[in-house]
Amino acid sequence: MAFGLLGAALAPGLAQPGSEPGLIDFAVAGWVALLLLLLRRVYDVTFVPWLARRLLNRPSDGKIQAAVELAHDVAASPAGPVTARTWDSASERDEDEKADDAPLTAPLVGGARLRRAPRDEEVMAASSPSRKAATAAAATTAAAAPPATSASGDRDTAEAVHKRAAATADSMWIAALNLALVLGAWYVIATHNGGCTPWSTWDCFGNWPNHPVVMSQRWYIVLSFAYYLYELVGTALGCGTKLKNDMVAHHIATMTLLMLGYVTNITRMQVMWQALFDISNPILHTAKALNASGVKAVANVKWAVFILFAMSFFVCRVVLGPCSIIWPSFTVAPQWLPPSLCYPCWALMVFVYILQLIWFYKIVEIAVKGDKAVRKHTTVASR
Repeated sequence: MAFGLLGAALAPGLAQPGSEPGLIDFAVAGWVALLLLLLRRVYDVTFVPWLARRLLNRPSDGKIQAAVELAHDVAASPAGPVTARTWDSASERDEDEKADDAPLTAPLVGGARLRRAPRDEEVMAASSPSRKAATAAAATTAAAAPPATSASGDRDTAEAVHKRAAATADSMWIAALNLALVLGAWYVIATHNGGCTPWSTWDCFGNWPNHPVVMSQRWYIVLSFAYYLYELVGTALGCGTKLKNDMVAHHIATMTLLMLGYVTNITRMQVMWQALFDISNPILHTAKALNASGVKAVANVKWAVFILFAMSFFVCRVVLGPCSIIWPSFTVAPQWLPPSLCYPCWALMVFVYILQLIWFYKIVEIAVKGDKAVRKHTTVASR
């Protein structure tokens, strides 16, 4: 009884079998997005520090550590090494007179100072027992105190490793969520999608609107919407994944399509579309996680996974996008759907597909140019 009341409060439509799809069902998406934000916060607080400790003990690609060490080498001697020199004198007497008159250190051009040779009485004073004890104590104190550059180096290294861990954990989180959505979509296609598949598209629109509404379809659409909502809200709040502008536009267009198709009962095409396009997402973010970790042992694996992602992206989005989604939407859908529904769906679908072409161009550039293209797109995105 209590569970039924809770379900009716949180999911008034989805908790009631046989209910009609409506916009009220997307209230569940808000609760799910909030839950994902909370889980992500816990994930960042607990998993990222643990991963940073693990990465600190693993050999990286050397770029971060080399940059830190180079910076410390330069900072340790900004004026460069100062070589020891002796005073030039014509005779021993002149040398003694210069030693008497000269201060302990003498300035030179460029700010460097040269030390003169100590006189005999200074040597004797330095060799006295009290002087030796003071010198030994000073040496012990200097040895015990860590150099400033060493402390700064440890701090910089820790910060660099923490950034690597945060980026790796972010990609792992996205890969896991996308894998769950992909598996859910293909489960619905295999069991409750009315025969609508990427290789059989007539059933996606045929006999509309007399498509039986299946609860698994509805839950999948709402959960997909919740994932996009979570990423948009997280970007606005600075929690979790930070979306770029093109991804924000993609999410808004896709969420509009999901809501529009949900209330007009064209969920078959939506499930098939999401299942087809999302295949490459877990592969992409697995490659990004391997790349962000910086571990040398997975360098070759990283590029192998990236090539697999590029191939799946090309097949599932660039090639099958027009064949399995756009073509039936422009040919079969008008036979069943009214123009008032076709036109906005066409506009949004074409916009989303143009984004796929832009992204595929970047993928090819990265595949050809390697890390140079990665740094280029990272720099542009950070502006």
